Amino acid sequence: MTLHRWLKNRRLNFPMPIWINRRRYFRLSDLMAFESRQAVADAVEQPRSMQPGD
Repeated sequence: MTLHRWLKNRRLNFPMPIWINRRRYFRLSDLMAFESRQAVADAVEQPRSMQPGD
């Protein structure tokens, strides 16, 4: 269900799949880029008191 929600949420900018014989395939580079963007966004949104090393 998570993939379905991520694909529907345009603001999340999750990579679109490639369809082959009714199966979804994702490019590894697209998924890695998405993961990197999410990590940066999480770090920016994390309050100062919750950052590691405090």
